[in-house]
Amino acid sequence: MNNKTILLVEDNPSDIDLTKRAFSKGHIANDLIVVEDGQDALDYIFCNAKYANRDINQTPALVLLDLQVAKKLMDWKY
Repeated sequence: MNNKTILLVEDNPSDIDLTKRAFSKGHIANDLIVVEDGQDALDYIFCNAKYANRDINQTPALVLLDLQVAKKLMDWKY
């Protein structure tokens, strides 16, 4: 079975646990990849750095992005 991946971009451990619990209670069996900052998210999506060996064709079906993490990335990049 080809299980679609969900990418969670979240820096708060409590929110990560809450998301995992909600997925479990909702019987969401998709693979969940958790990264804690925007740069890791970009690296995962574009197969860079520690994700360089990831299959580029296996992109996440869904990205759940903490907007505060996105804001930190934008402040850092620009």
